[in-house]
Amino acid sequence: MVSTPSLALCLLALLALLAATAAASGAGLPPRHLQLPAASVHVHLQNVARALRDGEDVPRRTTNNYADAGRPRREQAVDDTAFGSEECPGTPLLWKIVENASGKHVGFGLGTMHLPVDVVTTDGAYASILAAIEDSCDVFGELNLHDTDVVTEIAACAGNATVDAATVEDIPDPELQEAIRSKMMEIGVTLSPDDPEVAQFYADRLLTLPLEEVQRIILFANTPEYSAEYLDTLLTGTDGFDFLDAHLLSLGRPSDGLEEVSTQCDILEQLNPSAAEIAADLDTYRQTLLASLDADLSREIELYRCGNVDVFVEEIKAGLPTDEFTNDLLLANRNEQMAEEINSVLKSNSDERIMFTVGAAHWTIGTSSLENLLKTYGYTLEHVPEWHSERAENHSNMHCNVMPNVETGFFDPIPEGVTLAPTVTPPEFPNLTNSPTLTPPAGSPTSKPTWDDQWAPEPSGSAALSVSTVVVVAGSLVYLWS
Repeated sequence: MVSTPSLALCLLALLALLAATAAASGAGLPPRHLQLPAASVHVHLQNVARALRDGEDVPRRTTNNYADAGRPRREQAVDDTAFGSEECPGTPLLWKIVENASGKHVGFGLGTMHLPVDVVTTDGAYASILAAIEDSCDVFGELNLHDTDVVTEIAACAGNATVDAATVEDIPDPELQEAIRSKMMEIGVTLSPDDPEVAQFYADRLLTLPLEEVQRIILFANTPEYSAEYLDTLLTGTDGFDFLDAHLLSLGRPSDGLEEVSTQCDILEQLNPSAAEIAADLDTYRQTLLASLDADLSREIELYRCGNVDVFVEEIKAGLPTDEFTNDLLLANRNEQMAEEINSVLKSNSDERIMFTVGAAHWTIGTSSLENLLKTYGYTLEHVPEWHSERAENHSNMHCNVMPNVETGFFDPIPEGVTLAPTVTPPEFPNLTNSPTLTPPAGSPTSKPTWDDQWAPEPSGSAALSVSTVVVVAGSLVYLWS
């Protein structure tokens, strides 16, 4: 953890500033959640879920609870009829990547928001994203958090990052402590509305988390678009699988990551202020913590769902860090690493299109944006708000050299020496857009379809190999703009 400048302090100060701006003008975005990497959300969800669920003293929830009512997943989704105008088209932040020398369309770039699919995408945007996925082979995210080795490494560095992290008990301000405790009790009641003792238990458990985690759970709980459908998943551990980034990675043929794990670990290790840092600059932290009690992500969600690139860039710029150290750590240095890897991937996969899905703040904002950096490698980004299946080349699984795994729902590379039987044709990538509600067969918009046995490739000759013997790594994922 650094002290000068402290990343945590810089971000906290910016949050307080923008919270004041938002109160005065109705605009402004919490900046910490514009640039933090997807791995930080994955760690946050794990930490909160662990606090709520681990231990022999964890109580059983009552069943008379909204979380057990089996409500439709999209009940709280924003009404899509609000979209479709020039100012708010409801389209994705999607770009074609074009190789300048040949004019060839070599891939796609998608700006993501690290929240559940049905919270941040309209039906039209989701259809376009799926069509682009169908038109690609590999899907690259920031990190491949379906890889258990990556997940293990992230968990290790995140654990080290919170060893000296301050908690609510470390705030030398009794009134501020009480305000945060009261907010945690509100969340506890939301999680267990019919049992005050269980609600108090949840509140007490949440208060043991580092302040950074406390602020995030408040942010999520204050956001009705998220909390109405997903807050209770912190008790079941299913939350991460619904996030846009994780979902798209699960559709890759196959999937992989653009960044080194150490890059995101460097950020995670600097997010949590210590008790000494809180005491040394209490006025700044007090202002920020008080502002966080009322902060939410509703404006961010609206902005992303609208899909207006110009408005998006204008508003996000207002939330970017102004000091060079923080900007370099969160965006510039990561963009340079990702642009270099994108170029390498495209050069080594000249016969297939590749989809790159990273936080939306990386693509077109700032002098070190991916758009500008890719120009130096000979590529141009062309905004394509809509991409329909009829425009897609629809690479076959054989062309992408993968086969669906009937057990995991992911795609595996075809092992060397194994060929697909000519009489058994594996399916193209499932065209989920055929459903009028864009809902995959398994239930929620983010569920991976169950592969039918008939879709499994048939090995030939002496190299017979069951699909189930192919080793696949899988994990969970997942934050907001970067």
